[in-house]
Amino acid sequence: MIRKAVVLAAGIGKRLRPITYTVPKVMVRINKKPIVEYVIEKLKKVGIDEIALVVGYKKDVIKNFFGDSFVYIEQKEQLGTAHAIKVAKDFVKDENFVAINGDIFFEDDLTEFVKMKPITMGVFRVSDASTYGRVIIKDDRVVDIVEKDGIHAPGVVNTGIYIFDKRIFDAIEKTRLSPRGEYEITDSIKILIREGVEVKPYFLKGYWKDVGRVCDLEEVRNAISLIH
Repeated sequence: MIRKAVVLAAGIGKRLRPITYTVPKVMVRINKKPIVEYVIEKLKKVGIDEIALVVGYKKDVIKNFFGDSFVYIEQKEQLGTAHAIKVAKDFVKDENFVAINGDIFFEDDLTEFVKMKPITMGVFRVSDASTYGRVIIKDDRVVDIVEKDGIHAPGVVNTGIYIFDKRIFDAIEKTRLSPRGEYEITDSIKILIREGVEVKPYFLKGYWKDVGRVCDLEEVRNAISLIH
């Protein structure tokens, strides 16, 4: 059983300005609740009670809101998702763990997801994958993750939800800076794939959204009203 989760919550959220001038991205509210609180509720619902929040930009806003409920690990520089997971290495030790973006909203319960073995990547089918990196799946295995290509066509995309074990930290050490100057966890996963590690996809079936822009907030609000 997975007991630990690492929630990535250090992001600035430049595309959500002016809201994020005063709060970090994950603390932007949807229906009076911070985005990251929805994520944490999903984790707690499946019995994950050891949760670390990787914080950075305006970290005190997060700490003041949640208090002593969680472990806080500071990512002192915005060096990407792989780096954010790396700084949580001492927290997870040798255990399997969930890593999850704190700025996503999704409908699915994670009960079946946490039964999966590492390495597992949560994925989702979208009608237009032009603004996402695409996940290539063959014979129920993730075989590649490709960058945004701008092609307006259906596709399978990465949801920002993972199950990892200690092998991910070896891959992170081998991960190079991406063109945008960050260490990307998708690049670390691709290293594992090249080394022959089986990476399994887990398809989310309900609503999912990466909340990156102001227009996404209204979409998620509407989705919540339909879900509930």
